[in-house]
Amino acid sequence: MSADKQKKVTEFILNKVKNAKQLCLCQNNLEIKTKNRTSIPYEYYGFLKPRMWNQYGDNYNGICLAFDKNSLKNNNPNINSEKIEYINYDTFYKNSLNIDSTKLSITSLDLYCEEYFQVIKDISFRKHTDYSGENEYRFLSFNEDEKFLNIKNSLKAIIISDRKLSRFTKDGFIEYSVKNNIEVFIMEWTNTGVRITTLEDKKVINSLTKQLFINRK
Repeated sequence: MSADKQKKVTEFILNKVKNAKQLCLCQNNLEIKTKNRTSIPYEYYGFLKPRMWNQYGDNYNGICLAFDKNSLKNNNPNINSEKIEYINYDTFYKNSLNIDSTKLSITSLDLYCEEYFQVIKDISFRKHTDYSGENEYRFLSFNEDEKFLNIKNSLKAIIISDRKLSRFTKDGFIEYSVKNNIEVFIMEWTNTGVRITTLEDKKVINSLTKQLFINRK
């Protein structure tokens, strides 16, 4: 009987893991206090983390989508969402997960699976401390029917790296942002850091350059 129950618990776990889907976001660094500051340091912003652009932004050639976290949570009330907890190897080891055959033998299968599933969810919001600089917030679903997040009114900005993104792709994002009233920022990586301009800044610069060219003719 115990072996049969263990098999069913294992099948339950594997089915949940198979259907797991997640969206991982990089938050602003809230440990940097912005109140009463005349200017906010770049290190405050999640979208300005070089490591994120290097690892997840196609080596500085991609884009970044900036969402309002509260809007995402309100739009998806049934999706698990939490800030990632960063822990060391010892803590991982102490919280290792195994099926407790003794507890299973005196607990109903449904209750044991429910409790085990809660532990799985808790573990899913932990990462090693080496990743702590990512300041991650995660949305997680184990439901087979939940394929996508509802992002209605939550996308607030599109940050485009002005490195190797094709003109076609860049124009597509700009067209989408203008149509949906979403702010666009252009990132230019330099040997002294980064320069950020808005779409309006680009229009002014292009207009001035064009006018200067006409005047020189």
